[in-house]
Amino acid sequence: MAQPVHREDARKFVYGIGTLALLAVAGTVGGIVQTGGALPVKSYTYVHADFSDVGVLKTGKEVKQHGLRIGTVSDIEYHDGIAKVTLRLDGHRDVYKDAELAVGNTNALGKKYVTLDPGTRAAGELGDEALPVSQTSDVGSLEDVFSVLDPSTRKAAQSAIRELGTGLTGHGADLNALTQSAPDLLADLRKVSGSLTSSQADVVALLTSADRLSGRLAGHDRELAELLVRSDQTLDALTADEARPLAESVEVLPSTLSEAKSALDSLNTPLRDARVALTQLRPGGRSLGASAADLRGFLREAVGPLKKWPGVNEMAEPALSDLVQPVRDAQPLVPQVGKALSDAQTLLFGLAPYAADAGMFFSHHDLLSGTLGPGRHYFAAMLTSVGLWSVNGLPDPLYVSEPYPDPGTSQNGSTVTGGQR
Repeated sequence: MAQPVHREDARKFVYGIGTLALLAVAGTVGGIVQTGGALPVKSYTYVHADFSDVGVLKTGKEVKQHGLRIGTVSDIEYHDGIAKVTLRLDGHRDVYKDAELAVGNTNALGKKYVTLDPGTRAAGELGDEALPVSQTSDVGSLEDVFSVLDPSTRKAAQSAIRELGTGLTGHGADLNALTQSAPDLLADLRKVSGSLTSSQADVVALLTSADRLSGRLAGHDRELAELLVRSDQTLDALTADEARPLAESVEVLPSTLSEAKSALDSLNTPLRDARVALTQLRPGGRSLGASAADLRGFLREAVGPLKKWPGVNEMAEPALSDLVQPVRDAQPLVPQVGKALSDAQTLLFGLAPYAADAGMFFSHHDLLSGTLGPGRHYFAAMLTSVGLWSVNGLPDPLYVSEPYPDPGTSQNGSTVTGGQR
């Protein structure tokens, strides 16, 4: 006769069976999840599409919409060189006939994913139809790009990518700021690219100049770094206090520029006069430049006489000292001499025209016209003979006497007033 099972043992047995069942369910679900399978209790939307090439895309890879995961790749089959891909989307998803699919790269190692653009409602529901190749595209991996390069170029490109990754380390915030500014930058980039593709753009000359500039900047990394630091400090200073000082400066800038323009306009007349003065000074400057050699020679030769000048001063000093007292004694006579000259001005003014006649008289008919020796004079007189006409008491017809001859005519012997005979 069988022994009855104890209730505690029965409870343990049931717990064991339940635990095994739960482990089995968890293992099954985990296996399904790991292999990309569908969970029995979850609803899905399946999308079929044809690709000309999916590269190394495998089942289980993510399907994304606007960067968010919405499903996985459930199956890939090849028929006549066409990859027929089945996507399993989580829950109910509206996918339309004008939807588009593309294979993208998650990273540079070739990890793939599929991005979905569900299309528009006006095109109608896709249903079980497959999207044609014209609405699907594949994005070449970085490995595909490298495969077309020769070994040396591939090695240099890999080195550049590694250095780029090293340089970007720790600059996540800067990358975020760049991403936020990307729309504006892209708009500017569009303008730049349009300018570069213009028929008037000389891109070759631009690249040549850029290469020459980079060559000149080589070896000046420290100076460039300092320049960037100072530029950053300058920009920080401009944006201080929410850029209020800069705004105030910009606000008064129009009036300042207007006043500066008025000041510059007022300088036109002085500058014009300065131009005339400089133009007139130009001949003098040229002459001075031409005489520079003579002036240099004069200054060089004047050194000797100037050195003798102190001795001349010493020799002349006693004579000048002796003249001091006579000058002082003659000082009271100066006003009287001045008055005498002023009184004689009228007489001298009348005699001034006859200065030549007086000189002629004293040179030919004065009493001091003879000399006995150097520095000695004797008394002389001129004897004139009696003329025929004077003997008879008759006037000489060849001689006309004029008591008041004109200046300069007294020596002619036959002049009349006014120069008329």
